[in-house]
Amino acid sequence: YKANTAKYTTEEKVAVDYLVLGAELFTDKVLLTDADVEARYAERLKNLTENEQRRAAHILIKITDKVKDADALATIKDIEKRVQAGEDFGALAKQYSQDEGSAINNGDLGFVGKGAFVPEFEKTMYALQPNQVSAPVKTQFGYHIIKLLEVQKAAAPNMADIRSELEAEVRAIKSEELYAEAIEKMDALAYESSDLSEAAKQYNLTVQISPLFAKNGGTEGLAGNKKIVQAAFSDDVLKDGKNSSALALDNKHSVWIHLNKHEASRVKPLAEVAADIKLTLQLDKAGALAKQTAEAMSKALNEGKNALELAASNGVAWQDFPASTRTSAAPLPEMLKVAFRLPNPKASQWTAAVNPSGKDYAIVAISRIDAGVASYSDEQKKQFSGMLANVKGQQELQDYLSYLRANAKIKQATAKEKAE
Repeated sequence: YKANTAKYTTEEKVAVDYLVLGAELFTDKVLLTDADVEARYAERLKNLTENEQRRAAHILIKITDKVKDADALATIKDIEKRVQAGEDFGALAKQYSQDEGSAINNGDLGFVGKGAFVPEFEKTMYALQPNQVSAPVKTQFGYHIIKLLEVQKAAAPNMADIRSELEAEVRAIKSEELYAEAIEKMDALAYESSDLSEAAKQYNLTVQISPLFAKNGGTEGLAGNKKIVQAAFSDDVLKDGKNSSALALDNKHSVWIHLNKHEASRVKPLAEVAADIKLTLQLDKAGALAKQTAEAMSKALNEGKNALELAASNGVAWQDFPASTRTSAAPLPEMLKVAFRLPNPKASQWTAAVNPSGKDYAIVAISRIDAGVASYSDEQKKQFSGMLANVKGQQELQDYLSYLRANAKIKQATAKEKAE
């Protein structure tokens, strides 16, 4: 007991009073009006418009070191005139556009939404009507003329058909607003009060009490939330006896806590842990006795004693296994490893060894060793030996390199030093 006081020291723990406020409390408190539903419907229509897809084609003339701004502009204006005169936009794009990716498709850029192109290009494209061609527009890539080919809009639903959806969305939005306002009110009440009773009255909540939990928390309830555990052990709550501010339990629920009970860390009295200590000592002594017995039995087997009689006299089970290979399912792998390290026994005798597993001990014994079938030719054996030697050599090299890296001072050469 004196040598293991840390083992018998309890963790500091607290239990807290707490209130839970859920967003669902405000769903039925929402008052819906026709104006609210209509506003939500208008927002839906706006989103449909903003999310429409537009398909455009363009012709690009780049500004480069060799092609000045004025020259590029003059070229694109000439092409624009030809389009306005009735020439096919796609054919001109294929012939003159310097955007190789779209030129092969008659300048077609495919369907895109907002944000796909640079602002100057997008603004011009969204100002066009289908089949309309823009005036030259300059971007970081050069000068373009743009033709709007097609607008793909989602069909606007009838408000009456989706009214129930709109009402649910409005109710959810408004209940979240009421929930946010309620959190602010609860925070103010919690700050002004010495406990949670006044805050509980505001929304007819019940003050609940948590089980005790330590600083490392737990897996369930409040103890499973790190922020709540940290707040419970904060100076404000633990030392000053204040209520916490709102703590998020999840996206839809908030918690306020107040200290209910505090258990300081303490060393348990001897009387409280005596039974555990006695059991530990008994197990230690039993383990030592098991080891001593196992070693004596192993020695006796190696000296030629009868295995069954030896097991019976010591009150242990004797298990026989058929011929086992290194990959047999039984006995356990660690016992097989011991078995395959044992020497070949004399006729009608055993060779044995002890295999420890914690405080348990198994005596592993073999009665004979059957050599593997020599089914490989001398040439194959020679190849296998070479492969094994190569693997061993590579491993030794890697071990040596690791040793050098760990013990050597390494300087990285500069580019100049490498050149010299």
